Amino acid sequence: MQVPHWRDPQGRRATVQAALAGRTPEEQAAIVRAHAEAVGAIIHAAGEARLREGGRMEARSLATQAARLCGELAGLWPAGSNEPLA
Repeated sequence: MQVPHWRDPQGRRATVQAALAGRTPEEQAAIVRAHAEAVGAIIHAAGEARLREGGRMEARSLATQAARLCGELAGLWPAGSNEPLA
């Protein structure tokens, strides 16, 4: 599976809100579609992991990542919230 988050031009992790900022409505719609498709793919992978023998922990990890990405779309998890506290 690909990395389940957006990246800025320097390759640093970014939120979907950052990806949407300053884009045209058409570009924003395309980003939202791509985001939703990626979240769906992660949920699907979580379901498949859950069905495999010994896949419960992987399923939980994937479901947690999908939930965070859903929260980003709703405006939760602002930029920098994924970085360790100093």
